[in-house]
Amino acid sequence: MMREEKNVNNLIELLEEKPVTNHELHLVIDYVLEIIDNRSWMEDKQAYVNYP
Repeated sequence: MMREEKNVNNLIELLEEKPVTNHELHLVIDYVLEIIDNRSWMEDKQAYVNYP
């Protein structure tokens, strides 16, 4: 299983354990997208996934 798939599966498991509101989910998605954008200076196209 690829690392991205593991991340998605982990997110699904967490949401099944403790549901969140749409607003909370949007906040999390916005945060993750901001982190990805902040890693855009890295040469690897998947640096946001591989970043420790």
